[in-house]
Amino acid sequence: GPQYRFSHDQIQKVAYSLTSQAEMNALHLSLGRAILQAASEAEIDAVIFLAVDQLDRGQDLVTDDNERLQIVRLNLRAGRKAISSAGFLPASVFLQEGIRSLRINDWESNYDLCLDIYSTCAETLFALANYDTVNTMANVIFAFGKCLYDKCRAYYTLVCMLHAQGKNKDAVVTSLNVLSQLGVSFPVEINGGVVEDSLLATMDALEGTTMDSIKRKEAMHERDKVIAMKFLNAISLFVHHWDRKISVLVTFRMVELSLEYGVCKESALGFAAFASFLCTRGDLKNGQQFANLAICLLQRFKAKECLPCVYSVVHGFVSQFHEPLQAGLVTHHSGYEVGMSCGDVMWAMMNAVQYISKSIQSGCKLDELVGQIRVYLQQMKEYNLHNVLLSARLRLQFVLN
Repeated sequence: GPQYRFSHDQIQKVAYSLTSQAEMNALHLSLGRAILQAASEAEIDAVIFLAVDQLDRGQDLVTDDNERLQIVRLNLRAGRKAISSAGFLPASVFLQEGIRSLRINDWESNYDLCLDIYSTCAETLFALANYDTVNTMANVIFAFGKCLYDKCRAYYTLVCMLHAQGKNKDAVVTSLNVLSQLGVSFPVEINGGVVEDSLLATMDALEGTTMDSIKRKEAMHERDKVIAMKFLNAISLFVHHWDRKISVLVTFRMVELSLEYGVCKESALGFAAFASFLCTRGDLKNGQQFANLAICLLQRFKAKECLPCVYSVVHGFVSQFHEPLQAGLVTHHSGYEVGMSCGDVMWAMMNAVQYISKSIQSGCKLDELVGQIRVYLQQMKEYNLHNVLLSARLRLQFVLN
């Protein structure tokens, strides 16, 4: 149909000034309703941002519960669409507007909707480093969530947030608590003997298997174990800063769960970390084989969201023994870009730090590198990533010297 717009923004401003806020809200609501009514189900995605924006501006005038809940669902849908194109800021606006339309009793009558929009909002706000509001969202989920499963998305976001804030001990303790409730426990006291025993158990589990047989293993289906792998995946990044012995046990546990219950997208990081462990013990040949296995699993599950962490481990701690340092520059830059687009800022910045290190070691032009490092530093400051910020600053100082 025909399209209309104001011929000048000042005309629009005057038109708005001559209209009361109540009238304007009613007009926005009417426009939102009209846009939705004119769109078929197949066309809604094309107009959803505009329609939901109009509805949100007039949502306080909505008195019908069914329409109110429909606006919540539309905000969730708009938020997800924005997230799919890395639009985390507009997504957070839609999601918080949807939450504003909810009532306390909706947690009883529309539990799944409440849980989904709160969990999605917490994840989106984490990607924006809005940590105070993440805590607020998570606490609501912990208060109204019916079971551990329903709270796991919020716990996972909380764990990632704690690490981003440099609170590694709190992140590990929270993760281990959730894991124990999922049936994956760790010894209270961990010494060298415990680590060696766990290594022997892992090697026994690998006995008789081949890389091809692991690649073809059926997918992991047991719900507890799939969620556990997600938490093990999360803490594998930062647990070694707190306790290296637990870090090794986390790696072994990921491998063992994958061998016993089937593989999942998180298995890729488990085998990548195991490859890195083998390289530290001088077993470079098997280390490279497990690194290749990790990449194959990444491709099998089309797990783009796992690419940053797998690339960081494989190309940061394994491939350097088998290929020139310059070869890792492309992969680490790819890991950085994918991580930023997926909202996995922590692993994105890990790849950025590794990119900086390899650029220095491979003899790149330092004056050009300084500019890149400053861009990374600014992003690390914006996202309050204390651990990687320190590492990047040290490398910048080295280059400047």
